[in-house]
Amino acid sequence: MDKMQAETAAITADYVEPLLLTQGWAVIRDAVPSEWLQELAADFSKHRHEFKAAAIGKGRELNPDTRGDLTMWLEETDPRNIFSYLECLQQEFNRRFFWGLKRFECHLAIYPPGGGYERHIDNPHGQNPRKLTFLAYMNENWATGDGGELQIFSDDGLVLTEVEPRWNNWCFFLSENFPHQVLPSTKDRQSLSGWFRHDLHI
Repeated sequence: MDKMQAETAAITADYVEPLLLTQGWAVIRDAVPSEWLQELAADFSKHRHEFKAAAIGKGRELNPDTRGDLTMWLEETDPRNIFSYLECLQQEFNRRFFWGLKRFECHLAIYPPGGGYERHIDNPHGQNPRKLTFLAYMNENWATGDGGELQIFSDDGLVLTEVEPRWNNWCFFLSENFPHQVLPSTKDRQSLSGWFRHDLHI
């Protein structure tokens, strides 16, 4: 594995670890070199025709009023830098938290103007193997007022943090613990969304 990816993952984990231990979520700016995300951001235009409307629930139903993004799933064996970084980050979390993470899964997501995702939880009552959610935003020249913020809630409905989807903004949170939602935006909102998991297979 590349030394730079391993070193970058260690720096991320150094920052994220105490925040996950004390509050269960963390936001970090410029977590990776910008060119690593540039490699991935090219897929939004190159493969736009392959993105599909995202479904919800066990029945995988389409409900654009609840969830309005288009997604394209990615292979974790992709040779690009960001995936080596995520593999190294998985190892860092296992070393620090003894979580026994086995793999990660991720997709690219586009929220067209007006699209959002109503409040939900990624692993309700521990019903699936997702342990830690991660998001990386790929929106250059994003301005306050463009919308598209990620809101993370406490159990009693208080907004704990609001994350603007600015370029190279990263967010991590425990998948079972935090309801969250995506607010509508005024223009295309692009992100990498994923989960570190316990299992070997989806």
